Formats: sequence, C-alpha cells, structure tokens
Amino acid sequence: MVITSNHAVLETIDFWKSQQIDTTHITLKYIAQVMTEKALILPIDFVNFYLQVNGMEKLYPNHSDIEGFLFYPVEALRYAEDNKTLVFADYMQCSWWYGVQAETEERYTIGILPTRDQFIPLTNSLEEFLGWYRQDHEMMYAVD
Repeated sequence: MVITSNHAVLETIDFWKSQQIDTTHITLKYIAQVMTEKALILPIDFVNFYLQVNGMEKLYPNHSDIEGFLFYPVEALRYAEDNKTLVFADYMQCSWWYGVQAETEERYTIGILPTRDQFIPLTNSLEEFLGWYRQDHEMMYAVD
C-alpha cells in the first residue's frame, strides 16, 4: 500500500497557486458528512488530499487550470454511470473524466473515463497521478 505523501499534495497546491488558483481546505468531519450524505467510498489518500485542499472549488463548475483540468471539490464528487467509479476531475469541460474505483479504503485504481461507461486504469497511486498531472504527462491523455 502506498499512502500519498503530503509533499505531492503540497506541490499540487503550489502548482495551482502559480496559476492564481485559490485553494481552501476542509475538515475531516465535513468530509465524513459528505461521504455519508452521498454514500461515497473515498480512499484514505483522497481523504488526505481533501484535508489539505478542497479541489479547485473556486473554479468549479465552469472553469479550469491553464491545461483544461478541473479537480472537483468534495461536494461535487459523484459516481459515474457504472456506480463504482467515483469521478473526481475532468478535462476540457468534461471531454473526459478521471475517476477512482476503491476496493478498500487503502486499495484503489485511478483511471480515465473517455466515455461515461468506459474506465481505463492508469495507476493505483494518487501521488503518481498528481505527479503526472503537474508534469502534463502523456498518461493524462491515455484515452486510446
């Protein structure tokens, strides 16, 4: 099991700040409340992410970063049509989505959804995913 380091999240926050994207954090109590109300299964890495930054809540739902990515605030998390993939980000105003399928709180797979009913696995590490995102790595566009 790999737990996402705070360093990866802090680097992502700095990356957003360099684009003048304001960020906020939320409490564990609030995250738990949203998870309960929406019946979400959120891996611990994602809980830790949201404790430090509530996605791009100031941009949601109609704006994105300079590359066209939008990370959802915890309130906007939702399941894809398969009811097992939790959508947490999109690219270019929903050209495609990024989601996580949780086996347990610690084991999960992050993937890309080029359509609402197709999941292409990318990684089992939020830290790796955030690194690819900051580097604008080709894996972020692996929709073929």
